[in-house]
Amino acid sequence: MLETLETSAEAPIEIGRYAVFGQPIAHSRSPAIHRQFAQQAHLALSYVAIESGTADFARALAHFAADGGRGANVTLPLKATAHGLCHTHGPHAKRSGVVNTVTRRDDGTWHGTPLYFAELDAIRDAIDIFPQQLRLISFAE
Repeated sequence: MLETLETSAEAPIEIGRYAVFGQPIAHSRSPAIHRQFAQQAHLALSYVAIESGTADFARALAHFAADGGRGANVTLPLKATAHGLCHTHGPHAKRSGVVNTVTRRDDGTWHGTPLYFAELDAIRDAIDIFPQQLRLISFAE
């Protein structure tokens, strides 16, 4: 839930390309939700749904990265497969063996976490947002 948000009249801030992967995924409302957030936050953000099963997920994720993908959410049945493709993991992912968020590192490797913070991390890295300007409420672990 977005409590407060200050926006600027300047050009949108480019924060990158993101996606949600799954099978099925056509029903996902994530792209629309992210588009609305980006518009409200005055951010240039691409967020798309990509259909992928476990057999072709590694190839689909590599193609997404080659096209500039910086992070993604993954749904069932891809969470364990995504964990296996990540070079580093957050502490919760190490214990659970699954991830639902992958973030592309500067060295080209993937970092996995079971939390939904990839986009927020990218925003924080791309622009200087102070806690009093943007407050998000999360019910994640």
